[in-house]
Amino acid sequence: MKTKKLSDAIGITADALRHRLCLTGSYFGVVPTRLPNGWLDWPDDSLEQLKETRTKGSDQVTSLVTEATRNAQERSRLGVEARRKKAAQRAALSGAQS
Repeated sequence: MKTKKLSDAIGITADALRHRLCLTGSYFGVVPTRLPNGWLDWPDDSLEQLKETRTKGSDQVTSLVTEATRNAQERSRLGVEARRKKAAQRAALSGAQS
């Protein structure tokens, strides 16, 4: 299966598919064969493999998203606290200079 055909079937761009392949060596566990002309030949059952990966990994993805959300909230909270602390320091300095 050609990269363009697979990417159209799963609703992403061919560049996104190739990008993920370059980063991880596979597209969520699906590994293509590189042809002598440099093109990628994806397995005919790529869609089935991706569906299996999705159902197996859905709990894992949910926990990763939850963890990422918590981390973002914590970074946001720490950022707010840091800005408040700096504002208090500036206020103290400007009060001391008066």
